[in-house]
Amino acid sequence: MYCWYLRHTYLQNELKVPGALTVCGEKVDLGKIKAPVFVYGSREDHIVPWAAAYGSVPLFKGKRVAVIGGGNSGVEAAIDRAKGENPRAYKEWRQEVLDMLVDGVLPVPTAVKTAFELSLNRSTFFRKPIVSRALEGVEPRYQANPSTSQLARKAGDLLNVSPAKIEYGVGAIGGTLGREALRAGDTFLGTGKASGPSPRLGDLPLVGRAFARTPDMSNDSTETFYDELGEVRKAVSTMKLLRKQDPEEARRRTPEYRRALLAERVYEATAERLSNLRKEIERTNKAPDSRFSREEKRRRVDALAVRMTELARRVVDRRMLEEKR
Repeated sequence: MYCWYLRHTYLQNELKVPGALTVCGEKVDLGKIKAPVFVYGSREDHIVPWAAAYGSVPLFKGKRVAVIGGGNSGVEAAIDRAKGENPRAYKEWRQEVLDMLVDGVLPVPTAVKTAFELSLNRSTFFRKPIVSRALEGVEPRYQANPSTSQLARKAGDLLNVSPAKIEYGVGAIGGTLGREALRAGDTFLGTGKASGPSPRLGDLPLVGRAFARTPDMSNDSTETFYDELGEVRKAVSTMKLLRKQDPEEARRRTPEYRRALLAERVYEATAERLSNLRKEIERTNKAPDSRFSREEKRRRVDALAVRMTELARRVVDRRMLEEKR
């Protein structure tokens, strides 16, 4: 459908030719539309140039009104406004669009889909980041989750590529064969190595999505927290720069950034506590089998992940309550 749409409406521009297109057994003729038509074009729209939008006016025979506006397209303006006013809602909308794009609406090859997911650091199947938000700021070779295989870690260290992304890509493209290859590599490299936590239902490739809410370092609360932490840090850095370069502008912008400046201490302290919990998860994962069984490691890791979620949720909920006042 997508290719048909591009070929006939863009490349061949047949929509303007009466009877050239047939849809659902009916020939399309815009000249037969007698309802009032409002045509809008944006002067700087790169998708539908204003001249092309205005050129469609003569195709209709009813009452016609044409307006040429400035700026970008109305769609882009609406998206930009939504992103600014409600980043969380925008993020959820973006994820829904991504899910529809990659999960069957378009026939996307597995390799292309996986590359797309890796570039966005987002698993459309599990609906969570491939590399947890807590690790996004560190060097790629250290971006490993507690369950990341030793072989992926070795490859990541050698290439300075995220081990979590290596493992995800191998599993997504290679399927069962790829996961078995990683497991065999771990067996070869694993002499004297500690075993990781026992797997959960949420980690399994076929049923994981149904159990995606099992304790995890990457979830809605922690993602929202790190989004807001980024905004706070940006506001603080902006004000520091303005105070050095343009004190008058800094005074003018202070009310705009006041909330972020006041929240900096809370967000940074929480980020440090989350980092410490993540390190504790890593230590638990690497503990020798003589100290913790795999089942005990799973219980400890899940308990630490729950504490991370609660910490992040507490800060996010506090911010939402303050905004409602």
